[in-house]
Formats: sequence, C-alpha cells, structure tokens
Amino acid sequence: MMNTRLTVACLWIILFSVAAHAQYTQKVKAALEQTATNKSELRKALDHFYKSGDGLKIRSINFLVENMPIHQTMSYYWADDRGRRIAYNELDYPTFNDAVNAFEALKTKHGKLHPVPYTYRDIDSVTGKYLIDDVEQACNAWRLHGSWLKRNGQNIGENDFLEYVLPYRVDVEAITNWKEIYRNKFKNSFTGDFSNDSVRLNEAINNSFKNLYNTDVKAEPLPRLSALQILFRGKGYCEDMADMAVFAARSQGVPATVDNIPAWATSTGDHFADYLYFDSRHRHFDAALYRIDREPGKVLRTTYSIQPDALASWLDSSNIPYGFLRLRNYKDVTNEYWATDQFTLNLSPHSNAKVVYVGVMNGDRISPLWFAKRQGNSATFTNMGKGVVYFPFYFENHRVVFADYPFALGYHNKGALKPDKLHPHGIVIKEQERYLKYRPGKRYRLLIWDNQWKLLGEQVAPSGCTQLAFSNVPRNALLLLRPEYSQGKERPFTILENGERVWW
Repeated sequence: MMNTRLTVACLWIILFSVAAHAQYTQKVKAALEQTATNKSELRKALDHFYKSGDGLKIRSINFLVENMPIHQTMSYYWADDRGRRIAYNELDYPTFNDAVNAFEALKTKHGKLHPVPYTYRDIDSVTGKYLIDDVEQACNAWRLHGSWLKRNGQNIGENDFLEYVLPYRVDVEAITNWKEIYRNKFKNSFTGDFSNDSVRLNEAINNSFKNLYNTDVKAEPLPRLSALQILFRGKGYCEDMADMAVFAARSQGVPATVDNIPAWATSTGDHFADYLYFDSRHRHFDAALYRIDREPGKVLRTTYSIQPDALASWLDSSNIPYGFLRLRNYKDVTNEYWATDQFTLNLSPHSNAKVVYVGVMNGDRISPLWFAKRQGNSATFTNMGKGVVYFPFYFENHRVVFADYPFALGYHNKGALKPDKLHPHGIVIKEQERYLKYRPGKRYRLLIWDNQWKLLGEQVAPSGCTQLAFSNVPRNALLLLRPEYSQGKERPFTILENGERVWW
C-alpha cells in the first residue's frame, strides 16, 4: 500500500512537471534554451508560480524569464601580481571605512593588487529562490500601491508593473537581496502625495548619499554599484543616485526606472535621471539636478524587456558603434524632456550602409547618439532634440566614416552646415560670459568643420583683447575657436549673415 501511494505521488509530480513545462510560453522556452547550466533553477520558479494559479505572478515570472537573456552583471575581482584572486567583499564589513582599511591591509599582505573585470549572465546564474522572492515581494507591494492608485483615480496598467516595479535589476549591477532593506529605509518617503513624496525622496537620497560628480575619478572598473553598495558606500555618481531612487520606489510598488542622457548635446559628459510614477501628472524625478536646462540630444528610458525598435534588436552589433546603442532595452522619450523636431539628410550614393548615425560634439569628441534607416539616398531622424548640431556618419569596418555635412536643428531654423567657400566673409569673435574669455599672450586657432576640424587661421590675443577678427571665413560654416590652453570644452558656433553668433 505504501509503495502504491509513493508511486502515485511520484507519478503526480512527474505529470505536474510535464504539464507545467508544456504551459511555458514560446518566449520562455526560447529563453531556457539559452542556458546550459541553469534550466532547473529557472524551472523551479516557473513551476512554483504555475502551481499557485496566481495569474499576476505567472505573468510576472514569464516576463522575467522571457527577457532575461539580455541581462548580465558586470563586476570585477582583485588579483595579485601573479594573477591569483584575492578574497574580498566590501559588504562583509560593518562600514565602508572598515572595508577600505581591510583592503589596505590586503595590499600590505599581498603587494600591489589590480582589478580583473568579468561578466556573467542572469540566465546562467539567477536562482529559483531569488526569483520566487522577487516576484512575491513585487506583487505584494504592487497590490498595495495599485489599490491606492485606483482609490485616488489613477489608472496605471499591469504593463507598467511588469516593466518598472517587478524587475530585480536596473542596469548591469551585481544582483543583491535589496527589496526589503529599501522598503524599510524609504517607507516614509512615499505617502501618496506627489509634492511631499518628491521632496521627501530627494531629501532622503541627498542626506544619505554624496554625489561625486566633478569631485572624484572612478578608480575601479565597476559600471554600476549594486543596490546594497549604494547604501553601504553612501557616495557615487549621478547614475548611482538615479538607481537609488529606482530601488526605493520599486520597493514600495511604485513604477520607476532610469532615464539616460547618453551624451549632452551642447556640453560634456552624460546624465541619469528617473521616470518615477508619483501620479499621472508627475512622472520625472532627478536627485542630482533640479531640472534639465541644456540640450540632451536624446533621452532614453531603460526597460527590462527587449524592445523591438532598439537598433540591436534588428541589426548585428558589429555594424553598431560601441556603447549604449548595442543594448536592446531602451525607449526614446526625448520629447518628454525637451522640444523636438525631425530632419532629413540627403546622402551620397557611394555607401551601401543600411543605417545612418548621428553624433554630437560632447567635449572634444563626436559621441554617437542616434540612428535612422536609410531610404534610398536619404534618412529621416525623428524626435531629435532642438538646439543641437548633429554630425552624420556611417559605421563601417568598426570605424566612423562621416557621411554628410553637420545638420543644425535650431529653435527657429534648421539646415545643413555646408561651408560656402566661394563667398567668404570676415567675422569678429567677441568675448562672451560663460563661453569665451581671451587671455593676453595666448594663441587662438580658428577651426572649420569639413569632414574633420581643419585650421582656418590663428592669432595671439594682445593685451586688453576683447575680440579677434578673422578674414576669408566660408559662410554657413560650423566653426570652433580653440585656445592653446584648451581642456576640450569649447563649443562650436555659426555666424549668421547679420554677424550674430550662435553657440551649439
């Protein structure tokens, strides 16, 4: 009798397992095939929720697994001069100062240490237990917050929950058990009133975290701090502050993710802010900047799910410039932050490239920013930030090949900046606060963009100089005045027919 019962029980388990596996969506099945070592762990979580019969939790685990293959952790370990890995985890210590002191002791013991970067995929490493805990906590928090939203007339759908509450990660940070810790730490920052919540969250973040922007140089190959490292260190960069806001919001069931400005279009560097759904009128949050007050070029919203419109979803990465465009989980939300327009480039027929890119002058380099499909000998770029000069190029054989003249997308006019060399004119370049201040005795070089920066002329500023004059300058040209003491932060400009200078 006992053996019969045992046999029946085993048979039931086998039948349930087979039935559960048969219910997997095609996307789940495809994701499982992408790991050779972790199928059993993922199936533990899948089968756990399939057995529960809870529709939201089943859709949640499906969503996580279906999109998991694109996600990974980027981290590093310390090694000595012989390449031997040194055991060290900063989170094992009571404070960050203790962790730093322990690391200094390791250097005394082992000699010079160096970081060794590595990556590992979520699909190969996330455990069933972790996924079960994540889904349970996210669904419980969402059901509480979602019911509050409905009572207060806010209608936000399940897709926002799946995309912006459920996910256990934001970017490429190491995965940690963060939800309960953040839920307890930030529970008083979310009261349901936007004006109060925004201020409370901003104060909570800035009181416990120091932004190192322009004050320190990142000395480790760690693209993003983990959720627990952010709290543990209490300092980092604007991307870490943005991540902190996301972890805080998601822990309370509030939809949130990072909005990334990959390159300022009229300045240097980049920026990270947040999409954070306080209510239907207030969906943006920025703990580092009060507001966006300079041209972003593009603003991209980070998703967990694979986006079919993302460039890497339909073009081989070998044909994509290095960087964020090789990702598959972003949405273009530029028009939520800045005035936008579109423009069309007329292209030379000599290239077979299917995609045309544009970059912006960020510091002293052209940073890739966006793309458009080529249609014959033209390409149209949509939802582009105004007040920006865009540099068109192809990406061929792993190098940038400029495709056309820069295109100025101004606030009142737009057009290609093709230098008119047949009708040059003289220009006067005056000092201007925040943009240009002459230093007596220093040399200034006037450059023109003609597929690269080329020298037009140079002068030494005399004593008391407030302006320099240059002759034989092509009209409709993109220009740059670079001093001998340049730090690569000068902005290009154009000179209009009336002599007015427009900075870009």
